[in-house]
Amino acid sequence: MSNLHFVNKYIISGEIKTISGLHIGGTNDGFSIGSIDAAVIKHPLTGAPYIPGSSLKGKMRSLTELRLGTLGTKSYSKQIQNGPTINPEHLAARLFGNISEENSRDRRNDATPKKKSQIPSRIIVRDAHLIQEKEENAEVTVDYSIPEVKTEVLIDRITSKAMPRSMERVPAGATFGLEMVLNVFKGEEHYAGNYLEDVLKSLLLVQDDYLGGKGSRGSGQISFILKKIVKKDMSYYEDPSEEPKNVASDYKIKYSLLFSEQWK
Repeated sequence: MSNLHFVNKYIISGEIKTISGLHIGGTNDGFSIGSIDAAVIKHPLTGAPYIPGSSLKGKMRSLTELRLGTLGTKSYSKQIQNGPTINPEHLAARLFGNISEENSRDRRNDATPKKKSQIPSRIIVRDAHLIQEKEENAEVTVDYSIPEVKTEVLIDRITSKAMPRSMERVPAGATFGLEMVLNVFKGEEHYAGNYLEDVLKSLLLVQDDYLGGKGSRGSGQISFILKKIVKKDMSYYEDPSEEPKNVASDYKIKYSLLFSEQWK
């Protein structure tokens, strides 16, 4: 895609709430006896857990590919046999971006890269930082910046010997700030609303699936609570004194489960 001409942006903002413990892996600080086997990712300055934008965007993309049956077939390693689609005709490639294999360097002979074929990502997903650090009531006090430790046990089916393993999770009830940006380019105005709905559909899929790891064993259930969908045309950037339009009301009925505070 060449000669890109920006038309407008949709700024989607709200909250992410954990319904069950959330595990998005980080780097363990040490390997001492008794240390956690799998730590959650934490902000390097505050030490509070957060949700990387790449984790949420990757989940949105993979579920979009599953929804449309457009999984990639390129092998990246022994562990990754089916990566993201690189077909520019597929929605996931257009919406989430793509660099085709014509742009990859042949690692066997270090050949000169072939002609580039790149599609820019139309969706930007920000890191989601913890905004509900503590909750107090008459029964319990929870500090969501301190991960819980969950222990799982692998049991030998014959001898019944057990091998415990521990991991950190962000406790259920934590709230993170959500912000995403959808870019619309010239020539796509007629499809802009569809792109926005495709983003909202991907959020519904994540909400009914899981985020992070260990999802099939109970971790990673989340809920989205969207607050605003602000449309900013080029005129706004020419004169920021103009109030941009909040178009959330256009989508609240159809996508009510994304705007609901049913879990609060």
